[in-house]
Amino acid sequence: MEAFILAGGRGTRLLPLTLKRPKPLIPFLNKPILDYIIESLVSINASKITILLDYLGDKIIQRYGNGSDFGIEIEYTFGNGPRGTAGAVAYAARNMSEPFLVLSADVLTNIDLKSFWEFHNRKKGMLTIALSQVEDPWHYGIAILNEDKSVLRFVEKPPPEKVFSNLVNAGIYVMTPESLKYIPSDIEYDISKGLLPALLAKGEKIFGYAFSEYWNDVGRPSSYLAATQDALLGRLKIRGLPYSEFEESERILSNMKELRGRLLVTGERCKIAGSAKINGFAVLGDDVEIGKNAEISGCVIWSGSKVDKNAIIRQCVVGEDVQICSGARCDAGSVIGDMSIIGERAHVGQDIKLWVGSRLGAGTAMDGI
Repeated sequence: MEAFILAGGRGTRLLPLTLKRPKPLIPFLNKPILDYIIESLVSINASKITILLDYLGDKIIQRYGNGSDFGIEIEYTFGNGPRGTAGAVAYAARNMSEPFLVLSADVLTNIDLKSFWEFHNRKKGMLTIALSQVEDPWHYGIAILNEDKSVLRFVEKPPPEKVFSNLVNAGIYVMTPESLKYIPSDIEYDISKGLLPALLAKGEKIFGYAFSEYWNDVGRPSSYLAATQDALLGRLKIRGLPYSEFEESERILSNMKELRGRLLVTGERCKIAGSAKINGFAVLGDDVEIGKNAEISGCVIWSGSKVDKNAIIRQCVVGEDVQICSGARCDAGSVIGDMSIIGERAHVGQDIKLWVGSRLGAGTAMDGI
């Protein structure tokens, strides 16, 4: 079994976090999202992975190399211009003679890939799509199935008033070499917007594999934080999840009693002041420092960032090497780009995004309009 991973997107909904790194390398519990996808493929004995690259693809190659560290062969292809998801797969898989897996690089899921593969082999359709049940289906492509699990209808991101199903495209497929013949080579062409409707219009059989295991598209800061909390609560099963047992941890240097029982994951060399408060959950990257009386609630703080005394950080994502000065406040939904400085008593309002290298002066407030 070979697998192809779509990893070329620019991650615009995650900006400014993706300005310096491609979306698949966004840290999740302190290691890149793409690590989890590769590990899931290794666990089902995939024979080879091809990663389809574009934006900042060299950084992905630098991390994964030939795949020897993961125990699997990894190769790469670049888009050579805008091809869309379907066009990129058609180019990368042009020499395939057997069905193959296709996965998006920004999805966290506990889908049973082996069962998915076996489902396709039983149904023997032109293409099989994995479908997850969600509460907000209008953000995704949606499908309805016949009794034999073939796709009766598929519509990409309908408006809420026209939603007819809560089964959504999970960004995971088994494709056949025959399906590639329907992908034009001279235009940008997407799997969800182009290929799936085209196959249905031609009367080809697409089957839908509806699964109940956890799935989350972490393409937005809100879903990234939600997936983090889900993992810490055990809704998303992560092998080897590093829950901190505070009384045994050497990473937290003080105030074990105050922090015991909180959902906290820390990187190496973190320093948390004795009077700091961690509420809800927090994930701290390497070398993060939390000052006296600071309050952290529902946050992910990337490596090298410092939160000074009396600062309050709630439900936000803080990039690498950020300085949040004493008394500053970052409200829910805010995203702080790498190497930014939030001055003393400054206020970053709800859902505000600060670009890489931003400087917010002491006492300054930045609120939404």
